[in-house]
Amino acid sequence: MRTIIDCLIVLLCLLQTLTNLHQKFIPILQKLFHRGDRCLAGLI
Repeated sequence: MRTIIDCLIVLLCLLQTLTNLHQKFIPILQKLFHRGDRCLAGLI
């Protein structure tokens, strides 16, 4: 039973770090996509 609880705690910690990374990465990705859109618009 203890191992299951430990696994759940580890999973929750991983989810927390993933969501934190996601929140930090979204603006960076948006900036990259905006630049990519401009490049594509220039090529077309």
